[in-house]
Formats: sequence, structure tokens, C-alpha cells
Amino acid sequence: MEGKLDWFISSPREEFVANLAHGILEQGFLLLLNHRLIVEQVEVLKPPSFESRMSFRTLSPIVVSTGITRNGSFHKKYLSPEEPDFSRVLEENLRRKYHACCGKEAPGEGLSLELLRHPQSKLLDYKGIKVRGWFMRFAVEGNAELVRIGYEAGFGENNSAGFGMVEVC
Repeated sequence: MEGKLDWFISSPREEFVANLAHGILEQGFLLLLNHRLIVEQVEVLKPPSFESRMSFRTLSPIVVSTGITRNGSFHKKYLSPEEPDFSRVLEENLRRKYHACCGKEAPGEGLSLELLRHPQSKLLDYKGIKVRGWFMRFAVEGNAELVRIGYEAGFGENNSAGFGMVEVC
């Protein structure tokens, strides 16, 4: 492996990000697939001002799915951002994350999603399972707290595996 690598980490828990940044700086390196990566710089970015309408670009694909039963067995159905259920399932996911992070129900107002560019599908292998995610530019409108959770924790599923990270555009 050669060259430079930018690695972004986000969390709704500020203390987690601060402790991780401190630990990485103190260690001076990271191990990635048995490669020792020398850390040159750690920077904690200032979060944006969260508003009821914001536009984002995905840094990693967003995964949204529902479950279906076919021939007596459960299967995941990965949703396209162009399907009507995508926004609903995405909002339900954000509400669960909000409850987990804040210990209370998210405020009543929901979210609507508007695609700003045609989404690009990406089929990925995650722990031996084929996962369909989407790269896109989109705007969300509605509850600013849900927008904040999406930005900090990730939009959609499998965020701990790196899916659903966005930047403001």
C-alpha cells in the first residue's frame, strides 16, 4: 500500500470521537489488513448547523432494506431510493437511532427525501452477504434532529461497517 489515505469517522457521541482521536494520535499508527499506517494528522471537523432542509452527498453507500417472506423463508429486499418505501424505512431507522442515542422518542415531524441526482447502485460483499447500497446526492426536509442523527450516526443500515456516511453539499 502506498500513498495517503483520508479516513472519516462520525458518531453522535462526542466523547467517543474525542477519545478515538486522542488514542490514534497517542499510538501514532493504525493497523489495516496487517498494514501499519502511520498517522500524520488527526482533525476533528466542526459539525454543520443542522437545519430542517439540508443537501448531502454520500461518502459511502446508503443501505435500506425491508424483510419479505418467500417460500417460507425470510429474505432482505434492498430498496432503491426511487422506491416509495425507501424514505419511510429510512425515517423509521433514524427514529430508532434517535431513541437509542437520546433515550426518548424523536419529535413528531418526519422527513422527506428528494434525489438531486440519479442514484448509483453498488453491490458489495459484507461478511459474505451481498448488500445493495446507493451513492447519491439528496436533500432531506423535516425534523432537524433526525437530520443530525443521520449525519452523525449514518443514514440507513450497517453504519458500523461504514455504510451511510454523508457530507454536506
